Order: sequence, then C-alpha cells, then structure tokens
Amino acid sequence: MQTNIEGYLLRTDINSYVQLAINRAIAKYSNQRWWFDEVTGDFVTTQGLWEYGTADGLPDDIRQIDFFRVNVNNIYYDVLQRDIQFIINANVNNNQGQMTDWAWYAQKVWFYPVPQDTYAIKIWYQKVFALLVFPSDTNDFLTIPEAEDLIEAEALRWLYKRVILDAEKAAEYEKEAFDAKEVLNRINEGMTGISGHIKGTSW
Repeated sequence: MQTNIEGYLLRTDINSYVQLAINRAIAKYSNQRWWFDEVTGDFVTTQGLWEYGTADGLPDDIRQIDFFRVNVNNIYYDVLQRDIQFIINANVNNNQGQMTDWAWYAQKVWFYPVPQDTYAIKIWYQKVFALLVFPSDTNDFLTIPEAEDLIEAEALRWLYKRVILDAEKAAEYEKEAFDAKEVLNRINEGMTGISGHIKGTSW
C-alpha cells in the first residue's frame, strides 16, 4: 500500500509520512468491531498464580476479551467476567480452586479463585493490530479488498490534509473514505450479530 500511495501522489520524498498515515488510518478504524479482528487463543494457568500477562502465556494482541472457558478433563466450564474489585476482595484469603471468575485489569487477566492446578484456557477476543514498520508489512486491513480501500482513502485524506495541505483533495478522499466504510459496514453487518460478534453459520 505504501508504494501505491506514493505512486498516486507522484512523490517518494514523504515515505515516512505515508507510513504514518497508513498506521493512523488502521488505528482509527480498528476501534470498531470487525469480523476479521475476532479471534480465539489459548493459554495454560499455573498453580498458585492468579494474574496473567503476556509473559505468562496470555496472547499479546488482545484489545478486548469477550469470553473465557476452562477445560477440566475435557469438559468446558464458563468463567464469568467481574470487575477487579470483586476479584481482589474474593481472593483476600488466597483460596485455591477451579477458577469461576475473571477480571481484565492493567493488561492482565486476574482469576478467582487462585488456580489450584494447570488449566487449559480457551479465550475469545478482539485483537489489536501491531504497527506496520516496513513497506512489506501487512495485516487484515491491507489484505481484505474492501478494508484496503478504506485504509487507502483515509491515509490519502490525512496526507492531503496534514502534509500536502490541499483541502480540496483532502475533502475528495474524505468522501472516498466515507463510501468505502459504508461498503465495509454492510459486509460487517452480514458477518457479525447485533452484539458485534461473529454469527454462527446455519446448517
């Protein structure tokens, strides 16, 4: 995309701004829930440890956690979301057992009760997109054609408004970005439910 945008602009002297514009466009639209940023992951608890960050096996691309399940002897149990105050107060005696509740705080997952064993955890979550560093870097926003149209138009709008200082062209690409987002929204509505989560396929 960086090469394409530089080609549209007929300029190669603002490549750092082009890269910044692409990353800003992705950051702007990744705040919305899309079907392609809903993923699952797995990690394993440690006996006696009640807080889990990326150093403890938690996926490092979590934006928002939707759902937890714990696997005990091949039977899945739901783990309910609470606020951190509930978890702290419940764990006052450091009781150990099979986890029933969790909270998200300081980019970590906190459990009650404290795990008494190693448990396999399945997690459903919305992922965050890492910054693109090299021209060859990519992500879902740049590989799904309709999303690519949106990011490209928004990046061009930002460049014309902030760098090239051409208000007329900026307005033109603002309209293109709006139209591209409408297209992507329509696809998204077909892929996700009212809650913003992936719809199951009817069989």
